[in-house]
Amino acid sequence: MQDILPVGVVFSGTPSWTNGNWNCSYTSTGTRVTCTNSIDQVQSGTTLGATILIPVTVTASVGQTVLNIAAIDNPVESSRCTSTG
Repeated sequence: MQDILPVGVVFSGTPSWTNGNWNCSYTSTGTRVTCTNSIDQVQSGTTLGATILIPVTVTASVGQTVLNIAAIDNPVESSRCTSTG
């Protein structure tokens, strides 16, 4: 999972997750967070649903709209999933 934080949002803590063996890192500027899962293979029909929480501080001005998009990528599959919020 990769989240490039928009202007007005700064990474501010340690990510956590609800399921799986995730490892998260971030750039020194706090603008890009990357989380990877160490599972090599998953059986067909298996769900690896997890909620990843990335703590941030909003520095945007009052009234400013901030759109954040995170992307999940699997190097084995050609499809891509995105989440906004």
